[in-house]
Amino acid sequence: MPDPHPHRICNNFVWPQAQSQLSCTTPSIRNRPCRPALSTLTGSESCRRAPNPQSESASAAEVFARVIQLEKRGKIIGDLSSGAVMTSIQLGMANVRGTTGFETVSLYSLNLTIGDLVMSDGNRLENIGVVPDLPIGPSQYALANKNDPILAYAAGLMGAKITERAAGELHFLMPKTEDDDDEKASQDGDTPDDN
Repeated sequence: MPDPHPHRICNNFVWPQAQSQLSCTTPSIRNRPCRPALSTLTGSESCRRAPNPQSESASAAEVFARVIQLEKRGKIIGDLSSGAVMTSIQLGMANVRGTTGFETVSLYSLNLTIGDLVMSDGNRLENIGVVPDLPIGPSQYALANKNDPILAYAAGLMGAKITERAAGELHFLMPKTEDDDDEKASQDGDTPDDN
């Protein structure tokens, strides 16, 4: 079942004196304010954050980035997000027509929106997305060489020094491809197994 309180991801990033008031809209609850997020951190307002949404970022990633932006807790760096935050359910349906033995069965489904997110500024993210404070994106050259200039730039803003090449080698952010494993094996003198 979808979480009716999308603010939970922001619990540790929004402080009690500046909480984002979210409004839940569902068929049974119209514009009732959700419970405000309560911070479990204290005295950490000097922390710097730089959420890095991409064009395919959706759902909780967008909500987190927008709350950080609205509450002025950090700078959003990267690309315009996808604008897909509504909660929906999928209903499977079937239609049977014809006489016994000669039926035609049609299977189809309906995607029904059951929740909409309204941010504290009164705007929705759906079909709009999060507009970054610093819109930057990788060049074709960076993509071809597996560099990540966006992560390197964001890390630089936070005080860390990392090269674009080193940022591109952080595979915990993305799955490692088989091509990378084959290249490494050929560099080590091993040949990949052909089973």
